[in-house]
Amino acid sequence: MDVAFDADGRCHVSDHRLGAVLRLDDEGPVVLSDGPGARQGLAVHGEALFTGRSSTAGCGRCR
Repeated sequence: MDVAFDADGRCHVSDHRLGAVLRLDDEGPVVLSDGPGARQGLAVHGEALFTGRSSTAGCGRCR
């Protein structure tokens, strides 16, 4: 599991087991991305959230 905070202080979590990226807010978790391949690592750059996948080389943009 990886955790990153954006500029607005929102918490983002990658769940390797589920292959999902979630944003945690007051109403509960919000799924931003899911699908095959375990997510590895999170990075925030400006307004963009990036994550890598263990099953492929490189990274992808979640939002």
